[in-house]
Amino acid sequence: RYTGWYAPPAAGRWEIELRLSSADAAGIQQVTINGTAKQPINSARGIRFTGDSSPGNPLRWEIS
Repeated sequence: RYTGWYAPPAAGRWEIELRLSSADAAGIQQVTINGTAKQPINSARGIRFTGDSSPGNPLRWEIS
């Protein structure tokens, strides 16, 4: 399981791509973005997802 957050000074929609080993990427079944579960998007480098943030309300994510 990996978790994180992104809190830029401006509101926006952000794309995050995590570079994972093949073994870790294969085990990912769910991405939770700001409390909402979504299917992960596999990319050539790992896992990719998008989410929104605003000042004082960061983009929070978890993959598991």
